[in-house]
Amino acid sequence: MAKRNGSILDLLFTLPWWVNGPLSLIVYELLKDGLPRSYFESPISASLANALSTFAAPIASLIAFIALIDLIKSLHKKSLIPRMSGKGAFGFLNAFESQTDPLKSITWREFEMLVGEVYKSLGYKVFETKGGADGGIDLILKRNGEKAIVQCKQWRTQKIGVKTVRELYGVMVAENADRAIVMCSGTYTGEAYVFAKGKPLELIGGTQLKGMIDSVSTNRPIDTQPKLNEKSCVSCGNKMLVRTAKKGPNAGNKFWGCSAFPRCRKTQEY
Repeated sequence: MAKRNGSILDLLFTLPWWVNGPLSLIVYELLKDGLPRSYFESPISASLANALSTFAAPIASLIAFIALIDLIKSLHKKSLIPRMSGKGAFGFLNAFESQTDPLKSITWREFEMLVGEVYKSLGYKVFETKGGADGGIDLILKRNGEKAIVQCKQWRTQKIGVKTVRELYGVMVAENADRAIVMCSGTYTGEAYVFAKGKPLELIGGTQLKGMIDSVSTNRPIDTQPKLNEKSCVSCGNKMLVRTAKKGPNAGNKFWGCSAFPRCRKTQEY
């Protein structure tokens, strides 16, 4: 995970807009009037205070600009869940996205922000990292003493393979996290599901993510983990249903069938 260089500018970008906004006014008053009117025994210090007063407006403006950027970013984040659930304010945009897959109509950065907002709605503290478009941990989640790491994959065509899941599992161990989550806009390969089975790994695909979005947008309870009497398809990740064979040598017998049938024809013994 990339580390910040610790500059004042970096620190300002980590502060929320409602801190930087008032801070810009405080800095302006301090540099413009506070320091010049203060008593300094050293003439050099007094001269420096007077010199800094000329930079009061530019420095305060920079802090206010950072606050504005963060405010716009915060509003954009909060618009993502309503937008993906079809409840956004821009009707023409929702109409366009309803004709495509809305999760694939946004940028990879928006996809990460969307996932973060979903988990915030579920009561997690969400910390964004600087992993980039395809770099390791994208989000860190914390709640009730638990730490989870998240990697977001907005791949538009191929399924997420076992290599990605295996690598994140290694990162989870190295980071001493309680569990790891891979979040994608599509599906995973069967090998990926097999590797994740029995491990503190969650593979959440596009269908499941949409369900989470709908749940948080309507304040319905949500549980991304399969219940004991439920199964997830190892081929596509959708829920498996108990079905009864109607014909053939196994007629009358029950079996697990993918809920995405006929798009996915994966079955398992009941």
